[in-house]
Amino acid sequence: MFRDESTQEPFANVTLRVGRNGSWDDLLLVQFMLYIVFSRTNVAGDNPIPGDISVTGKPAADTPILIAAFQKHVMKRAKPQGYIDQATGKNKHLSTIYQLNRVVEQYVQYDYPEDTLFGFISWKLPLLEPMLKIKTSQPMYEKQDTVGELTTKVGIKKSPMIKMIQD
Repeated sequence: MFRDESTQEPFANVTLRVGRNGSWDDLLLVQFMLYIVFSRTNVAGDNPIPGDISVTGKPAADTPILIAAFQKHVMKRAKPQGYIDQATGKNKHLSTIYQLNRVVEQYVQYDYPEDTLFGFISWKLPLLEPMLKIKTSQPMYEKQDTVGELTTKVGIKKSPMIKMIQD
């Protein structure tokens, strides 16, 4: 996972394919973004899996299912792949990882207007901060969770403006 600044709007990119497998940092980033999309917004429809969404940085059966659902419902792909490749070339904005970044960024901008996408990821997933190449001072939000607790609850407040799925 790395901070890609080759586009007008920087985004968190993956280094290797993420789906059934992937490097721990790429998996953790994608799983966290999918958690936000499917548990805190209704952008991609209902969560297609029963139970909690895995946010562990380890391969999980629900990750490719959630990726495919995002590709189908948000990106309108007729044949969703169920995996994410690194965004490269002139059309990075059409990639799944870029689109995931934009959806999560919209959530962050509304619920945490004083924060940025990278600041939010660093706050929620401090293990990824070095890969994002940013230094954060004390966040304006109290840290209430750890990476291990992300599997069940991230502690993100609900937004009245973005239509949220009821817990």
